[in-house]
Amino acid sequence: MGSVELGGSGGEEAFSNQLSGEPENPSEKKPDIRVFHERAKATGAYEHLSERKRALMEAYFTTPASYNDLRSLAGGVTQERVKQLIHYGYRELWHHLPPEMRKEYPFNSPKYFEFPHKKYRHRRGSPPRSR
Repeated sequence: MGSVELGGSGGEEAFSNQLSGEPENPSEKKPDIRVFHERAKATGAYEHLSERKRALMEAYFTTPASYNDLRSLAGGVTQERVKQLIHYGYRELWHHLPPEMRKEYPFNSPKYFEFPHKKYRHRRGSPPRSR
């Protein structure tokens, strides 16, 4: 008595979505990463990050630069490592946001944001194929 079972018809998936920070309604418009970046910057949350992560995140969130373009800024690491640094930096940044902003942006990854300044979709990491 009193125990809760996850499972059955979608119970695990719903619980998993809460933990992963996925938007509750996938049809909702994704928030603009540039707006998030400026708001997070105004709170002072970026001051808790290393200079390296701060510079990478600023460049990635506000310019058309790809992970590959940012390799030199990250010290010549691979583009996969640049991606990791940005994602780890985002998670670290999120924990330093004010509670009301964390509630407004409950995402654990930048992939849940819109990147309108990028030439191609954020998730793919490469330009669209020509037909």
